[in-house]
Amino acid sequence: MQRTDKQHAKESLSLSSRLFTLVFGLVTLMMLLYIALTTLLTSNNERIRIIQQAEVVAQQIALKAAGVQLDDDEAVALLQGLAAYDAIQHAHLYAYSRNSSVLEVAASYNQPGRAALPSQSAQINDIQPYRFFGEQLEVVHPIQVSRMNNTTATIGYVYLRVSLEGVTATYQRHLVTSFGGFVLLLVTLAVALKLFLSYVQQNTQRFSRLISQAILDDQLDIHKSQPIADEFFELRLQIRRLLEKFRHEKRYAAHSANQARDAYEKLETESQQRTNNLREVNQKLTEALTQLHAYQRRRLEQDKLASLGDLVAGIAHELNTPLGTSLTAITRLQHEQASIMAAHQEKNLTAAQFQEFLDHGEEMLSLCYRNVQRSTELVRHFQQMAMFNRTDAPKKIALPVFLNTLCERLKDELNLPDFVHISCHADDVIVHMRTIIVEHILTELLDNTIAHAPIRHANNDVEPLKIELTATTDEHAIILVFRDNGKGIEPRLKNKIFEPFVTSNRMEGDQGLGLFRVHSWVTNLLLGEIRCESDVYIEGDENKAHGTTLTIRMSKDLENDD
Repeated sequence: MQRTDKQHAKESLSLSSRLFTLVFGLVTLMMLLYIALTTLLTSNNERIRIIQQAEVVAQQIALKAAGVQLDDDEAVALLQGLAAYDAIQHAHLYAYSRNSSVLEVAASYNQPGRAALPSQSAQINDIQPYRFFGEQLEVVHPIQVSRMNNTTATIGYVYLRVSLEGVTATYQRHLVTSFGGFVLLLVTLAVALKLFLSYVQQNTQRFSRLISQAILDDQLDIHKSQPIADEFFELRLQIRRLLEKFRHEKRYAAHSANQARDAYEKLETESQQRTNNLREVNQKLTEALTQLHAYQRRRLEQDKLASLGDLVAGIAHELNTPLGTSLTAITRLQHEQASIMAAHQEKNLTAAQFQEFLDHGEEMLSLCYRNVQRSTELVRHFQQMAMFNRTDAPKKIALPVFLNTLCERLKDELNLPDFVHISCHADDVIVHMRTIIVEHILTELLDNTIAHAPIRHANNDVEPLKIELTATTDEHAIILVFRDNGKGIEPRLKNKIFEPFVTSNRMEGDQGLGLFRVHSWVTNLLLGEIRCESDVYIEGDENKAHGTTLTIRMSKDLENDD
């Protein structure tokens, strides 16, 4: 019952009372916080000032004491000037005795009217540089002298005991002043709030009587009545508009209901008609989609045949040269063999002719061997491309361990030149990956980079070649980035580097199949894609960025795909 009475009393408070309580409470809280913070800052600043003043006095005494004998009258005279400081109650000069390392009081000062302070030598090390002791501050400063070998030695200490009564007085004055201003502010605020709430209440009652009279008289022109506060002018206009809107809505309610009924019947008819039309269109789209799928399958087969034709043509072109050269060499060798056999039968074969035949035969056989070996290498490359998909199953590996191990093994196996530097970075994740294919891809990229990327100057100097391999992952893919700072790829070759038999070093025996194999492995076996970005090196403009970046994205779902 008591709780219900309190809740009722709380709900019966007027808006003006709640506003008064809220504003008064907030101002009171802010002022108390302000007084607390300023008092704390004032007290702290006064303490800091006292500490700094005491340390300066102690430092001055220590500097003067370093030049006198601490056991004579000059040391006593150093402390007599402390009478000018009201806060300093006691001061001691401590010096080490001649026969031991014990601190003894060499001179002392006591504020008039205060008893002598006993020796504090046992506490010197605990006080440095200062400490607070009740309502007092203790400050210690060493007395140091210079030696002949540019070193300093401590011969004693200056001890000061300072009163903090000034800090307390400053704290009390600030507190009294702050509370006086606080009370004055509260009184002013209370009077201002009372006047404001009285003004708001009078205007609210006047506006309420105005609306009540307008309702009783059944009129909407309340804006022509007696004047009210500007704060209620917009509210008065909105109430008038609300009354007008209610009258119009009541008038058109029945008309709107009839229109809704007619619209529903019309919509039902149109919906049935459109359903029939959509059924016919859906049937036509299904037939068109079936035809489109059939066309796409035929087109795909045609594209595959065209790609196969281009590949076969390229292989035939590459094999034609070595096989043709071998056939020519064999034909010539057969012709020379017939000549030698004829000379042998006629018994006019000379040693010079036979030696020439042997030399030519060795040269022709060597030529045939090189060209047949080149043809065999081409066939082996294409066999290797076809075998990977059947021998390499996805494995669960730690990506950084795999990448770092592979980089170290490639450094050892490939016998890298001194100007080549490789670095590897990988996210610390566990992934499923076809490791054999990835190893061959990275090996092929490394071989290709070392063969084509180095920047060679006219004097045969080679710029350092930095190769950076980074492996990261996202939600759907594993991303390998192979980056170098080499000479880049010529624009005329950049768009064709993944095609077979495209190379810039054909005169040096390069077949142009390296990046073609990489592209085939990435797209066909790893279900990914490879992208190339390259900036060409310009002689004399070393500050311009240069090098090639190959980005490989491979699917993370290889385990499920297999």
